Formats: sequence, C-alpha cells, structure tokens
Amino acid sequence: MGPQNSKAYGTAEWFVQEYANVAGDPWGLSWRPSQALRYQKTLALLAALPQQCSRIMDIGCATGDFTHLLSRHMPDREVLLGIDFVESAVIRARERFSDINFIEQSIFSLGEIYESQFELVSCLEVLYYIDKEQQSRALKSIKKVLRNKGYAIFSSFISKPPYFTPDEFLKLVGSEFQVISSEVLHLKMVNVIEMVAHRLDKMVQLASGGKWNGFGSGILRRLPFSTVNALEGWSQLFSKVSASHTIVLARAKG
Repeated sequence: MGPQNSKAYGTAEWFVQEYANVAGDPWGLSWRPSQALRYQKTLALLAALPQQCSRIMDIGCATGDFTHLLSRHMPDREVLLGIDFVESAVIRARERFSDINFIEQSIFSLGEIYESQFELVSCLEVLYYIDKEQQSRALKSIKKVLRNKGYAIFSSFISKPPYFTPDEFLKLVGSEFQVISSEVLHLKMVNVIEMVAHRLDKMVQLASGGKWNGFGSGILRRLPFSTVNALEGWSQLFSKVSASHTIVLARAKG
C-alpha cells in the first residue's frame, strides 16, 4: 500500500491511487508466499472439478497473476478472459501477459454482456470491495455469465467488516450458488513475515539511496514453498487467531 490513502477504501478512485503509488501491483501478488499458497489451494479445488472447463473468466484480475496461472493449468481452454474495472491494472496485465485477453469492465455489466458464455468464473478477493447492498447484484451478474450449472470460485480475507467470517462468506455465496466445497487458510503468520520483509525493503532502499530495491521481497522469493506450506499447516493449531482466507467452490443454481 502507498503511504497516502486519502480516497475511500475500495472505490475506483482508491484503486487508481493505489496503482499510481507503485510501478507493479500494490499487493505483491507476484512475490508474496502467502499469495502463492492461496493460488495453489484455489487451483487444487479447481482440479477436482468433474469436467474440463473450456471458457473461463477471471474477475478482478488485477495485473494478471492468477489469470496467467489459469492459462498454464488449463492449456486446453477455448477462451480465457481477465476482467478488471481499473484501467491501469488492465494495461499492466496486458504488458505482462500479452497472450491473454484482458478487458476493463464493471462486474455489474458482465451478466448482460456475456450471458451464458462461460463455464468457469474465478472471483478472488473482490466481493468485500463492493458495498454490502450491491453484493447480491454482483453475484447475480456472475451467475448470469455462466452456462447452465457452470462453476465459480470465490475467496475472501477473514476479518471484521467490510471483510467476512467464513460463515458469512459461505452464506453470501450460497445465496446465489450451490456451495460444493470450501477451505479456510491460516496465513496470518506468513503475512507478518511478509510485512517485515516489506519494511526491510523500504529501510534498505532508503539506506542505499535506491540502489538496493526489493531486498526483503527477494529473500521471500527464495523461501522454499514447502516451508510456507508447513507454516500454514502449523498455524492451524491456533485457528482462532490464524485464519486468514476463505475459498469457496460453487455451482450456479439451475
């Protein structure tokens, strides 16, 4: 996050400001170990689907990291479309992954534009940015995008509003979809390590006059994935304080 966050959290202006503060993505999607594990867990749930999905949409794609992973894990797809409502995010996604189609579009208009055109939609870390009164409308739009009994996968950070508890998130998704499976991740310890690395980045960059950039994140990039996975598993012993994210796989109600 940038040092100045004067815009209201989650608004279009806030996102534009966040992207303007950094050259890449504001949330470290490409280097944070917790993010890599969340993506792995999400892909594992998708791997259990009984059929191959050929038409896929990634809503809230940001700078394209998860969309890119979908392209690698579903090589036989017919269509893969990344959607974000922030122009700067879409531009950066196109620059990074030129072989994927990224489009600037609002979640609320997707159902009308792409009605019954997709078999799978991913919507990760999106719904808590939407006003509570509009969340049902967003889910209805996603459901309308899907073909009969198509699949959707959602995720959310676990915390106080505007975020959700696991039960709250399951209830929200279940209002428009049939929940197939869900998983709670325990990554708060890893998040603390990432925060320390981020602060170390700033200190080293300042001390070196900008010559050493990405020192802390570079260390985390070399952290063995097995170590991150083990930390997440160990943290489950303290589930009340370590629960960080909920992932939900669902199917559109016929």
